[in-house]
Amino acid sequence: MKNVIALLVVLTVLMVAGTASAQNVSTGISIADGELRSFYLAIGDYYRVPEPKVVHVKKHYRVRDEELPVVFYLASCARVEPEVVID
Repeated sequence: MKNVIALLVVLTVLMVAGTASAQNVSTGISIADGELRSFYLAIGDYYRVPEPKVVHVKKHYRVRDEELPVVFYLASCARVEPEVVID
């Protein structure tokens, strides 16, 4: 009987621990005001440009999110502003 109770206690603890850890899932992005914030911050940090500049290029030139790293990569290789690459 003691073994059954001990087994039930262990299973209960494992179930509670499993559900608690499942709630703390992080995708590495943050969405604020319907926009990906940490994605723009990561691009700005990697290519050494301020995040507002990344957001400006995104909004002003209507560049898709998946194209932003390419624009900033080409701009850094050519040592020009991202606007030059887009134009």
